[in-house]
Amino acid sequence: MRNSFAEQATGPLATIADHLPVPEPYRVGVRFRIFDDANLRKGYLFGELYRGGKLAFYPALLVIKTPLGILALWAVGIWALVTSRRRAELVAYILVPPLFLLLLAMMSHINIGVRHVITIPFFMAVASGGLVRLRTRAKRILAVVCLAAAALSVWHVYPSYLAYANEAFGGPARLERLASDSNVDWGQDLRRLSDWLRRNHPGERTALLYFGTTPIDAYGFNSSNSWNLRTELPAHVDGLVAISVTSYAYIPALHPYLRSIGVEGTPIARIGYSIDVYRGR
Repeated sequence: MRNSFAEQATGPLATIADHLPVPEPYRVGVRFRIFDDANLRKGYLFGELYRGGKLAFYPALLVIKTPLGILALWAVGIWALVTSRRRAELVAYILVPPLFLLLLAMMSHINIGVRHVITIPFFMAVASGGLVRLRTRAKRILAVVCLAAAALSVWHVYPSYLAYANEAFGGPARLERLASDSNVDWGQDLRRLSDWLRRNHPGERTALLYFGTTPIDAYGFNSSNSWNLRTELPAHVDGLVAISVTSYAYIPALHPYLRSIGVEGTPIARIGYSIDVYRGR
């Protein structure tokens, strides 16, 4: 298995990757991550596009994309653990590992998705069990209220779970102003866009800037009914313009052109929180 970027990875970590006792595709993947980290790929947080890493990136994403009820349980559980008689043992086994993992992530130059720290909520779920150590009759009520609030919050975004953001940050409708990439838009709404166009604008040509690896012709987009803005930039668009929010965030050089063909103001539709549709001109 060959990967030109993986082959360019250098340094002690790349050497270690070459000797890992795992299948070759896994070693290639590790080398690719090493190359990616060293070459300062793009990140996006709170409306700012940058290269490299920000210390606040992963802590911010955990707070934004975790339901408020669950955050409350984490806080109560941690407080219960650190005030326990066995706090040294509990902290060492339950709180130190996720803190170590979070610190490693914060030092990374790869600021993409919250999935890179997905193991941290696992430890926090265990920490939430510290709630049972509280000496109050209200602990059962607190647990039920927090879990119910979290369930309702997540249910509210069905079926667009990838674009989840809690209410303190405006919910999924505002997430594209705070984060990007797999936190909101990983190309998951191309089929929904195709279905929406078929129902609401049959036969109308569409200019599409899509963030994803799925061939767009697999969902009915071709040269006869659409422009692929990755490969051509028409001077005028007599139809619709559909823009993935991650593509818009990651390619600011295209913003003047997109405004010239009608991408400004309020979109006429938003598809699954990740694709905005405008009227072209």
